[in-house]
This record gives sequence, structure tokens and C-alpha cells, in this order.
Amino acid sequence: MISIYEIIFPAADFNVVETNFDKISSEDYNTIKNMQEKMNKLMGQYESSVKEFNKLVSIDQTFARHKKQKAIIFLLKKGEEIVGYSIVLKYFVKGRFHISELYIDKNYRSGGLGQYFLNEIEKRLREKGCTVLQLNCLANNEIGNKLYTKSGFRVFQRAYAKKL
Repeated sequence: MISIYEIIFPAADFNVVETNFDKISSEDYNTIKNMQEKMNKLMGQYESSVKEFNKLVSIDQTFARHKKQKAIIFLLKKGEEIVGYSIVLKYFVKGRFHISELYIDKNYRSGGLGQYFLNEIEKRLREKGCTVLQLNCLANNEIGNKLYTKSGFRVFQRAYAKKL
């Protein structure tokens, strides 16, 4: 059976590279930093508190924290071009991992490429002993929520906020 992404974005054209902040090249770092800026801007449109947080904490500070936590970086590449990335953190609880960031360039969204990327990440995390994979997604991020639901993620916790 051929998935839709294999028609629109043939899987053979893409590969997933696993790395970390100690091994990433400065060029790749700048590419994911650029993508993070785009994601922050997009998330700020969904939620004003995200916009305010991004004013207080720089991307370099966030990435420095991820580096200290020994985050795993997955790069979705088409040839040598990075078209998406994900940063995954290992929880202190055995077998639990958390997707902190996941971004795919808007030119490569839809058609199932995000689902392909998530499947590859899950496969590699299973090899590292992952039994539970968690992530957070804003309630009004329809694109993200659709991807995660399609990929088998389920809501197990709700967070509430009230503007005062």
C-alpha cells in the first residue's frame, strides 16, 4: 500500500538524521534556529503568552538548555537541505521521552510527510527504550493537532489558563 506522502513527497527523497547539539554543524544550527524563529512567530499567533515568553527567552537560551539536557535532534533532510527538525528530551522517568519541538517547512507540509517524520522518530526512540512519547500542542493549533491525532497521540492531560 502506498501512502499519500510517497506520491507527493517520495520517501526515497528524504532521510532522517539523528544528532545532538554537541555534534551539529554551525550551518545546521543556524537552519534550525531559523525554523525555530518561524515556529515561535506562528505559535505567538495562536497564543499571546507564547509571544511574551519568546520576548523573554532567546532561541539560543532555549537551545543551551536543551544541550544541557542532552536533547536528541532529528533532522528531516531532502538531500542536504533541512526541511524539518525535532528536538526530543528524555524524561527522568524510565522509558518516557518528550518532543519539545517539531517543525516542518511550510513547503513540505501536508501529504503525510509529518507523519512519516514522526514514524521515523518513534522507531529510533523505541530502539532507545522509549515506551511513552509525549508532546504539548496548543489547543487552537489545528494543523499540529490533526497530525498528532492521525499519528496515534491521545490527550491524557488538560492544562487550563485564565487571563486576569
